[in-house]
Amino acid sequence: MFTGVLLFASSVVAGWTENAFVLHRLDSALRWNPRIRAVLGAERAARWAIWWRANVSSMAGNISLGFLFGLVPELLAGFGLGLQVRHVTLSTGLMGAATATLGWGVLHESAFWWAVPGVIANGLLNVVTSFYLAFRLALRARGIGLQDRRLLRTALRSRLRRNLLSFVWPPRAAAAQTGDTP
Repeated sequence: MFTGVLLFASSVVAGWTENAFVLHRLDSALRWNPRIRAVLGAERAARWAIWWRANVSSMAGNISLGFLFGLVPELLAGFGLGLQVRHVTLSTGLMGAATATLGWGVLHESAFWWAVPGVIANGLLNVVTSFYLAFRLALRARGIGLQDRRLLRTALRSRLRRNLLSFVWPPRAAAAQTGDTP
């Protein structure tokens, strides 16, 4: 659950960074900066600005995630809180490292196979926590009150019962409108 909170915080940093980048028109500043144009040339400066505009939130999200995963648990340990980052990638990597260290015989151990659903549960908990926090932020940002939340909850439950897979795959009509038909 702690990792889900850090994932959410990283997404907030990524969103804030992209909003600041767009608000201050930093892509234009990069494109038309005389020093950058002198070093890269006009065409490469333009490509560089376009690349940054397309990737600034990804870069900010990944960098902030690295700092959050690396520093926050250590800072909290200084206050006596022993919270650990339990990310699917890290847990899977540890299982791979254990397999490489202990050899293929570890695949015959029940403890190894008990860890597999643990990693899956870990990932599910992280996604649910991060999504819940993002959803609550979106509700608050849109000013959706308690009465509207009840209506939304009822509509979501109804759709879950009627068509669960529509939350994973878009309906064919929506896919045909966007041209994303398989």
